Amino acid sequence: MTSSSRKGPTLSSRLSEAEDLAAQAARAEHAADHSSAFALYVRAAEVYLALLRAVTDKPTKARLKERWRRVVGRAEALKGLKAVGEVRRERTSADEQDLALYKSALINSHRYPIFSPPPPTLFSAPSTPSLYSDPRPPSLSPAQLAQGGTYVRALSFSPVWLDESQGGADDVVQDVATDCSVVAALSVCAAHNHRFGGKLAIDCLYPQDPRGLPIRSESGGYLVRLLINGAHRSIEIDDRLPTYPDGRLMTATPRAGTEIWPALLEKAYMKLMGGYDFPGSNSSIDLHALTGWIPEHVSLQDTSFKREQTWLRIHNGFRHGTCLVSLGTGKNLDALLERKGFITSHDYAVQDVREEDGRRIVRVANPWRSQGGPVHADGWTYDLRAVLEDGTQREGVFDLSWDEVCDFFDALYLNWDPDIFIHSTSVHATHKVSTTSSSYLDRNPQFRLSFSSPSASSSSPLELWILLTRHTASKKSDGDWLSALHVFETDGTDGADDGVQRDKGVGGDVLTDSPHILVRVTTRSSTAPFALVVSHRRAEPSSEGEDPEIGYTLSAYSSVPLTISDPPHRFPYTQQVDGAWTSRTAGGNPTFPTFHINPQCRLNIRPPTVRGPQTAALRCTVETAGDVPVNVKLVWGEGKRVYNFADGDALADSGKYTHSLALLEKSGVSPGTYTLVPSTFTPGRLAAFTLHLECTLPFDLDPIPAEGAGMFALTARGEWTEHTAGGAPRFGRYGDNPKLGLKLKSSGLVRIRLQQTSSSAPLPLNVSLFRPLPSYSAHSRPEAPIATSGPYSDARAGALVEDVHLEAGTYTVVMSAYAQGVGVGERWALSIWTERAGAELVEVGE
Repeated sequence: MTSSSRKGPTLSSRLSEAEDLAAQAARAEHAADHSSAFALYVRAAEVYLALLRAVTDKPTKARLKERWRRVVGRAEALKGLKAVGEVRRERTSADEQDLALYKSALINSHRYPIFSPPPPTLFSAPSTPSLYSDPRPPSLSPAQLAQGGTYVRALSFSPVWLDESQGGADDVVQDVATDCSVVAALSVCAAHNHRFGGKLAIDCLYPQDPRGLPIRSESGGYLVRLLINGAHRSIEIDDRLPTYPDGRLMTATPRAGTEIWPALLEKAYMKLMGGYDFPGSNSSIDLHALTGWIPEHVSLQDTSFKREQTWLRIHNGFRHGTCLVSLGTGKNLDALLERKGFITSHDYAVQDVREEDGRRIVRVANPWRSQGGPVHADGWTYDLRAVLEDGTQREGVFDLSWDEVCDFFDALYLNWDPDIFIHSTSVHATHKVSTTSSSYLDRNPQFRLSFSSPSASSSSPLELWILLTRHTASKKSDGDWLSALHVFETDGTDGADDGVQRDKGVGGDVLTDSPHILVRVTTRSSTAPFALVVSHRRAEPSSEGEDPEIGYTLSAYSSVPLTISDPPHRFPYTQQVDGAWTSRTAGGNPTFPTFHINPQCRLNIRPPTVRGPQTAALRCTVETAGDVPVNVKLVWGEGKRVYNFADGDALADSGKYTHSLALLEKSGVSPGTYTLVPSTFTPGRLAAFTLHLECTLPFDLDPIPAEGAGMFALTARGEWTEHTAGGAPRFGRYGDNPKLGLKLKSSGLVRIRLQQTSSSAPLPLNVSLFRPLPSYSAHSRPEAPIATSGPYSDARAGALVEDVHLEAGTYTVVMSAYAQGVGVGERWALSIWTERAGAELVEVGE
């Protein structure tokens, strides 16, 4: 596996860089280039700050601090000058990432440094009789204390660190600590190692032998490497373990055997999480920390869950050793399921995924110990044993069918070997959560994901996985935050589908309290980059005065080289439009006949007045409530309202409907007049929205009035029946079609629209206006209309008689579908707008 991770420069080179920046800043200040000088002083200060964090000896630290104060002082002196422009801070710069990782090292009030391999002398026998004792061991839980739990040296009961004669433990069980997710994760690792001969999780424990397997520490101290908050970090522990008064361990241990590595890894993880009184997690989170494998959360009860596709994925991954699987129940269970023995909010290890005689089988292990578990003997009731007809493999381990898994459990937790991808990259950043900025993109950070095109010989679509990991400051407050990750293909497309398929884990573009969000993207586009938008929000409003800062890591994986960078454009021209989808304007997506009633805006991009690019780059966002899927289209509409939208009409499109935010980017846009159309996925979805447009050329952006704005409206509804589906005049029954009288008291403009309101395939429609009332029989051919919508059209927006001038009097409006008898049962809606008041619809003959 190759990675684009950074190799750190030496301290001397960083010092030279800082001094060079400070010298450049001084020269710029002397030349009265205050803006450049300010930017250079800020960059020098950032490098000095990074050096301050890296050095340890006090004299060097003091000298660096003095130099840092000097450049900061000059920057502050220049800051108030009007000539100083904005200094752009690159989130993906080495200094910013180092700072993000440094801030995220503080977890549950204790700082955990980035891991480096420990020297063997760290674990040598001490020169004094006393062994190493961790000054900050994890506190025991109330359940452990209630049963007389105390810390006892592991050496006192002569444990086995790793039983290689048996190939290592293949199953791990928990005791009284409420950490079923952690123990299920350890059990999954043990089963994987037993099956594939690997070292998952056990290779986190030091000291190790030359093969990378854990061995006993002569000093009584151990070092554990865990991936947390974007980096592998060192957690120091000793070999004192929670023990019952009778000497039994009250920790994670193999279901059979006395291996001690699970207890030591559990202790390190509990220390990191603030103690054995663990508030809970899920196994994919814990496995990510133990193994670094990519976490994915699949909701089995979600309406979008794909049972067949998911089985094929996990069966193939498990068989090749690239996928770890665990299961979880939800906070609420049906009473029937509870009677059958399932436990709420509990994680279960999956030890096997196989197909046998046409059956799909999942072997599930309950991580509770067989003695003294919180419920019946092993956490499964006799009722559940009766349900699981495949039989018991051994105590606490059962075979279920894939359908039973999908029906009984709430969540499927997956972890994927990152080595299935050749390339990966990560960036680490912090986000100061603000509620005061008007623009979504001002409040939430954005990145650009760029990648190389697949080889010409490859016919398969390109797959990209993008993982957002929210950093943990305190496990108890983790649930206070919600996160989301929006992924958009940039530079627009020429239709409603952006050619990108997104399969999201928990959240994706929906706010979730999960610290991990995985978005799997499959695209057939060549090299169009993606825009990534990260957002964080408190789950509940807070009265805290200062905006909090959240750390996070953004990772991407693919078969082609890829990079995550800051957005390339700084747009000098911006404008915001506030609007709403109301009962009159919530038209839904283009497949609905009401799409044209959505709010629309006229965009006029003015030609450049100075030398430079002759075309524009633009970005348009639409922000709304978190549970509303939205889209925005830039249409070749000449600034007029778009009524009939078809693929190819859009110059650019935000792509699939995504919750709370739609983002459209397009470069090379010629000056001219266009139409912007924001929409919700379904009609009738009411919500306020903010449209924000940014552009490299000056522009004008104005709302387009609704159809019939300033006119008086009349409406009628009905349906074609066997007796009224007369068809076009050529079929001889035109007079049977539905018709209404239109009485006008005064002359003026009239506009008429006929639409099919049922959701079946659109019918070719026509609406025509006659005067005087037709004097022909139902089966005769009518005289020519005085106004008509023209040839029969199956456009979703229906048939339109556009702004015809009529004198006062009575007219007949005939609504028809093309073929006689076709459309029986289909509903229609007639809308008429008149320039003058007093018009009315009446039955023909009144």
